[in-house]
Amino acid sequence: VDFNTQMAKLGYGLLSGQYSKPPVKSELIEQYQPQEISPRMFKALVGKDHPEFSSNRQQDAQEFFLHVINLVERNSSGLVENPTDVFRFLMEERIQCCQSKKVRYTQRVDYLMQLPVPIEAATNKDELMAFEMKRREAEVGRKPPPEPVRARIPFSACLQ
Repeated sequence: VDFNTQMAKLGYGLLSGQYSKPPVKSELIEQYQPQEISPRMFKALVGKDHPEFSSNRQQDAQEFFLHVINLVERNSSGLVENPTDVFRFLMEERIQCCQSKKVRYTQRVDYLMQLPVPIEAATNKDELMAFEMKRREAEVGRKPPPEPVRARIPFSACLQ
């Protein structure tokens, strides 16, 4: 399977809007077959020669994204424009010495911006505390864990 052809098909599918149309009212619900881009086929293509991504185990999204970027860059050599350039940005870090108060700036090219997720900013703290208590009780009593509760943290809290 040709990587560039499959990526072109994926790009066309995402940009065309062909896969995001609701069914026509005249179509019967039982007969309606949604058109979709299969994520399994894409993952199989991208993970084909990678020991971690060729399995069906849970994967790290950041590592998978960087692997896709790497594959696109490798298969885009010779092109005038590299498609991954739209994701690339320059990250500048500021480090200050506590004693001398001198400041040093470093720059690096990156594809991802990591944001801290402050758990204390969760809007559902009571639910989280109740879940944690139930989880501990289940652990002590050797019972199955309760249904997980995910922290709801506003995006704005991650930008502070």
